[in-house]
Amino acid sequence: AGALTVDDGVVNGAATINGGTVTLNNGGSLGGTTVNTGGTLNGTGSVGSLDSVGGKIAPGNSIGTITVDGDANLELDTVLDFEVSVDGGTSADLLDVAGSATLSDGLTMNLSQFGGGEFAGGETFTVVDADGGLTVDPDNLTFNSALDDVAFNPQVSGNQLQLTAELLNFATWDGGGDPD
Repeated sequence: AGALTVDDGVVNGAATINGGTVTLNNGGSLGGTTVNTGGTLNGTGSVGSLDSVGGKIAPGNSIGTITVDGDANLELDTVLDFEVSVDGGTSADLLDVAGSATLSDGLTMNLSQFGGGEFAGGETFTVVDADGGLTVDPDNLTFNSALDDVAFNPQVSGNQLQLTAELLNFATWDGGGDPD
């Protein structure tokens, strides 16, 4: 397993990532791409189509987009890594699919914050946009947040998977009497 960076160039033909990482930079482009267990596709660029069974998809090199010119089929045990930002507005990594997107049950979505800023609660982030239609049951996805005080509630709006930030309220206790 190693690493390959496609920087402002095009790799024609199908690509299969069985181990290691392929990074798209500055609009780098791959043909039809399959990411299997142990493989990672990340960065900002495009692929002809996208299939994954147990691979990791991580749009952006900070906040950024992986564009899929065709369809995306993300199967069981695939991991999606997304960063969200509230620094100077709201933005998030995006999987932008020109065709249809299927996110199967058992998919895991990891969420972390990029940059500074404080969440107010209620911010909405679009993380998947599928022009040709979106098939997903948000209740059957696993969400992991690197933020201790923010949860993300998924919803489908048209052909988009969106996440809305919710502030978590923790009881405080100063050690004496009853907790607040």
